Parts: sequence; structure tokens; C-alpha cells
Amino acid sequence: MSVLGTTARLLLATGASVVLAAFGAASASAAGPSGAPASATPSHPARTVGAVFLQHNGIDANTVTAYARHADGTLTEAGTYPTGGRGGAEQGAVVDPLASQGGLTYDARHQLLFAVNAGSDTISVFGVRGAALQLRQVLPSRGTFPSSISVSGNLAYVLNAGGDGSISGYRVLGHRVFPIPGSTRSLGLGNDAVPFFLSAPGQVAISPDQRHVVVTTKTHNTLVTWRLTGGFPGRHPVVTTSNGPVPFALTFDEAGRLRLPRPAEQCPPTPSRSPVRCR
Repeated sequence: MSVLGTTARLLLATGASVVLAAFGAASASAAGPSGAPASATPSHPARTVGAVFLQHNGIDANTVTAYARHADGTLTEAGTYPTGGRGGAEQGAVVDPLASQGGLTYDARHQLLFAVNAGSDTISVFGVRGAALQLRQVLPSRGTFPSSISVSGNLAYVLNAGGDGSISGYRVLGHRVFPIPGSTRSLGLGNDAVPFFLSAPGQVAISPDQRHVVVTTKTHNTLVTWRLTGGFPGRHPVVTTSNGPVPFALTFDEAGRLRLPRPAEQCPPTPSRSPVRCR
């Protein structure tokens, strides 16, 4: 049975985070809740080609639901998994309680799924096998109200949206994640512990070459960039004023250039040591 409509309604109703995972040629089958390889459902005729993971951001208990994704585009629910933490809601947020991008992030290289628990100041790390998840770690976010996670190579950085806002780094070694001591850096935003949704930072992203980590700050109208050396951020970031209002989501293209969607697509001239090139 297709659950595409159900997933869409969940996203609209709860502001849940969703990510897609594709299976490689060597693993074109889904895994059920037990972790054993199997077709997504015995009665579904279409081949399983990937998975979709939906984070519900429950205030009392955060959970992630996994769906097997079939070749015909339909989804079949495979199980729901507690994150071991609590969700949260920024002040004034209605449609998207976290008011962020990247609250749920899939690491294909290590087959790990990262989820933020904004209400308990933690991040959860799941092992991924097909459409089955196994909770492996619940780690402190080393800040207040984590709302976004980025993974590149063996590095992960979490964005904490509460208070002054901060980033903190982690190393991914095998199937385990370890905090990088001394990697926390403040954004200096001066927000409340549970921030107002427009003044909270929007997303963190590590560049594909792992040489920079960038944060959008929405109504603060800046992009904050730290240079990374061996995964460790410098003490002083490059702060770029956005030409457009409310820089929110960002991504890197195949050439390693940073892209922001409209209306914050156009950027002013930037220092030579900044990777921000929005064109």
C-alpha cells in the first residue's frame, strides 16, 4: 500500500524532518524492524530500492519512522524507533517547530542516521540496514536546542540554536561517533534558550572538502563560516552579510560552491578566505 500521501500529511501537520536513502547495487533489499534482510512487505510486488526516514519531533518522546521505498515510488512502513530523547519547538513556530534544515541527516558512507533531540539537548545516532534502524548512541549536543546536523567525510557538526547559538564537532570512526574536544564555537546571537523561530539559526553545513563549516542565521542576515583544520574550527569566523533577507537553507553543488535558495540567493562581495559564492 502506498503511504506517500500519509507522509506528506505528516510533514505538513508536524513539521517533521524527512530524508531519503538509496540502496547500492549490492544491497537492493530492505531490512525489516528485526534487522534481517527481507523484502519490504511479503505482499508488495515492487522491488525495494531505498528507504525514507521521517522524524516526528515528539515533545515527550522523539521517534523516527522508517519506510521501504519501492521502484514504483510507493512507500511501505517498516517500523518506528525511539531516539532516546525529546523533540522541541521554537517560540512562534507553527508549521515547522524546529524552524531549521538538516534536523535528520543520513550518512551514506558510514550507513548512519543522525537525529536532533531539541528538547533534551542531545543527538541520536542510528545504524541503518535497509529500512531498519538500530539506536547506537545518544550524545550530548554540547549546547542548547540542537536543530541541525551536517556530515561530510568523517566529520559531523551539530548546530545548537538556543541562547547565543553554537556549533560542535564530532568524528565518525567506523560506526561510532566521538565528540571533538574544544570544537565548540559560539555564534553570539543572544537569543533565548528556546529561541524565537525567525531569529534562530537555520542550518549548518560542512563543505565537501571538509575545509569549512557554514551556518545561516535567518533574521540576523549573516552567513557565519569557520575554516576547518583537521576538522577543528578556527577561533574567528568569517561573517558575511546576506544581500537577501533571512538566509535559511543552504547546500553545496558538485563544484563545491555554496548555494542558497531565493530570496537569499544573491550574495555581496566576500573575503577571499570565505567559501561563500552564491551565484
